Amino acid sequence: MCFLGTLFCTILIAQTPQRINSGEIITKANQLHNEGKYEEAIKMYRQVPRNDSNYIKSLYEILLTQIDDSAYTDALKTCEKALALQHPDYEKQFFLLYGNVTDELGESAKAIRIYDSALQKYPYNNDLWFHKGIAFMRQEKINEASEIFKTLLIKDPYYASAHYRLAQCAIQQGQVVPAMFSALTYLLTNPSGKHFSNAITLLNQISKV
Repeated sequence: MCFLGTLFCTILIAQTPQRINSGEIITKANQLHNEGKYEEAIKMYRQVPRNDSNYIKSLYEILLTQIDDSAYTDALKTCEKALALQHPDYEKQFFLLYGNVTDELGESAKAIRIYDSALQKYPYNNDLWFHKGIAFMRQEKINEASEIFKTLLIKDPYYASAHYRLAQCAIQQGQVVPAMFSALTYLLTNPSGKHFSNAITLLNQISKV
């Protein structure tokens, strides 16, 4: 009888699902991501189960890792899976990244449709408008892109990247002086930004005209 009781307890323990610390898993996976170990990071993120409260966050982190790894086809699938969940805290970010990845794959027209779909729900989201402008630039629709960046800067004069993109639009439109002022304003508003060297190069080219 004692033996049967012990056996029964052993079976119960074996069947008890092992609890995981999803926050700890995501933190460790983030470390791997930062070290450039993208595949290992993704494997770890995938350990977070679907019924966990951090599942949507793990999907977001997987998506960022796939983008950094230039795994755009996989990133599209992650976006579609995440958007199907309609999570209110992450939906905007997934829409934005879905459009960005689509644009990176050379489907700018489809990307614009994705941004437009998101903007119907989030019409005041500046980042969605901004990336729609970039998609127009890739389509060489410079006037449309320029209008978007100008509108963004009326709403937020400190949106540094919009100044830089407006400079790019202006130079393609042959408007040298506005391009110079936009590039200078970018450097003033964000002197250590990611477009710093490109803005300097643009100003250098203008000075040689």
